[in-house]
Amino acid sequence: MLKRMAAISFIALAAIGGMLLHAPFAVTSAAATVNKDAVAVIIGNRDYAGGVPDVDFAHNDAAAMKRFVIDVLGFRKGNILDLRDATQAQMTTAFGNVRSHEAKLWSWVKAGETDVVVFYSGHGVPGPQDRRGYLLPVDADPDTPEFNGYPVDLLYANLAKLKARSVTVYLDACFSGDSPKGRLTRAASSIGLSHVPEKVAAGITVVTAARGDQLASWDEETRHGLFTRFLLEGLYGAADGAGYGNGDGAVTLAEVRAYLDDEMTYAARRTYLREQQATVRGDGGYILVSLPEGGAGEPPRIVAATPVILPLELEMTALKNANVRSGPNASLGKLQTLRRGEDVSVTGRTEDGDWYRIALAGGRVGYVFKNLLQEKRTGPSAGAAFRDCPDCPEMVVVPAGEFMMGSPDSEEERESHEGPVFRVALGQPFAIGKYEVTFAEWDACVGDGGCNGYRSDDSGWGRGQRPVSHISHDDATAYTEWLSRETGQAYRLPSEAEWEYAARAGTVTPFHSGAAITTDQANYDGNYPYGGAAIGLYRAKTVPVGGFPPNAFGLHDVHGNLWEWVEDCWNESYAGAPSSANVWRAGDCSARIVRGGSWYSGSANIRSAYRLRNDSQARIQTVGFRIARSLP
Repeated sequence: MLKRMAAISFIALAAIGGMLLHAPFAVTSAAATVNKDAVAVIIGNRDYAGGVPDVDFAHNDAAAMKRFVIDVLGFRKGNILDLRDATQAQMTTAFGNVRSHEAKLWSWVKAGETDVVVFYSGHGVPGPQDRRGYLLPVDADPDTPEFNGYPVDLLYANLAKLKARSVTVYLDACFSGDSPKGRLTRAASSIGLSHVPEKVAAGITVVTAARGDQLASWDEETRHGLFTRFLLEGLYGAADGAGYGNGDGAVTLAEVRAYLDDEMTYAARRTYLREQQATVRGDGGYILVSLPEGGAGEPPRIVAATPVILPLELEMTALKNANVRSGPNASLGKLQTLRRGEDVSVTGRTEDGDWYRIALAGGRVGYVFKNLLQEKRTGPSAGAAFRDCPDCPEMVVVPAGEFMMGSPDSEEERESHEGPVFRVALGQPFAIGKYEVTFAEWDACVGDGGCNGYRSDDSGWGRGQRPVSHISHDDATAYTEWLSRETGQAYRLPSEAEWEYAARAGTVTPFHSGAAITTDQANYDGNYPYGGAAIGLYRAKTVPVGGFPPNAFGLHDVHGNLWEWVEDCWNESYAGAPSSANVWRAGDCSARIVRGGSWYSGSANIRSAYRLRNDSQARIQTVGFRIARSLP
């Protein structure tokens, strides 16, 4: 931009709108010299709540203006506050309120050095009671803008208080109370404003796309507002050309006015048989833009086809924190953030299946990328504990997630079969036993005719709530089959990946307790400490389950007490292992894997990553099991 005297220029555009997707812009001119201290606020309000007609091309117009300030005015991308479908709260956060102008925009301005551009595309409405003009946030009621709109004169007043070098405002709104899609306010015909605002501070330049009682038109061919189309043409240099300007490369307010009066007004009359006349107030010599050497080329056009949205009725859950966009495109404005586990109602999906449309508060909609949502599951949520029957083991729901499986080379006493370390993604939550299966639970199976009638040996230590031992892989499988028949649920042994993910509970250290562990935290042979821990107890037998603190997922005794069977076949390393929760069925399936260590193990062998080969038929005093359950 040319260096100018501090001044404020306002250009109020017609109520125009945007599409859901846009194509990359192609601006043929070289970028202007970077204006490193310049700041822009770009707002495109398209998707309105509560049955208010959408402004179909608002996102297009906002995106085109963003390209203009970057490519022609030389603004840095990081200095642009880019809002799509802005709420009243977001607009107040940007511009301030009646009590203070010291909001976000104010905080970005360097006194005497910052050029400010504000662009708004969306509905404007008249106030039924006070006859003021209001910009309409997407969550506002057009019949009560005095309570939930953003007053245009307040915007002007707060911007006038900025100590900026210059302020140029493009308001993409008309204030007749009507729109190309129908009337916005019930009393629109009686309160249309002749000019908005009626009073402006000295030095402020105001240009509106239409008089207050006129309807602002859309340009269906270019998929922009009619005024935005011709305004951008003028700012890119057409207004400085023959018949309108003097060709000196400085586009003035008077030149833009002449271009709009000729081109836009004629187009509205010829296409729509209606009057649409720009209103201009200010110094005609005021320079709106200084064009780059060689000109700015053609203004960017956004003509991408509107995506097809297929209707759906689904209840879904956020897999992780997920941004909700105003359209099915990651470059569009963020409306809010879903938290992991938050439920949403899905009302549609793009034809290519990449984006879900979700219902938001106040009748609004947003879009979430497909990989961030999953169908909502019935039953308990992540972290919840439950039992499917009185004699069933208590289960804990483990959330979906990712982790690095195995141990790094730097981990003390690491063995080669614990690597190489690799990333595993568990795309679905599952349930796993809160404790190792107990003698009481095993005996209930035997008493009901299950578990092949095998009454396991308790070594004379007692039964009840001690973990059942002398259990082979086949015995453990027989128990899960009996439990599945009794409950109608899909019980099974965990995969090795599920076991380590659940045992670690988000940690990357050798134990869920950290870099070391003590015999106050687990039942193992304390004569063999690890990680600087002191020598501890050697209890020389199992203890009842649940006597030590749980990990972050609520699981007890994942370190020590008894080794626990998993379903995977034995392999000497993780080379070729599944990168998911699936069981690895390749390898030596006459041998299976046990995890977690036992009361007889030294602390190095109860680490989260440690794994041991065991014959699937073997019944050993130090081996028991923990069960898993698939969730519907």
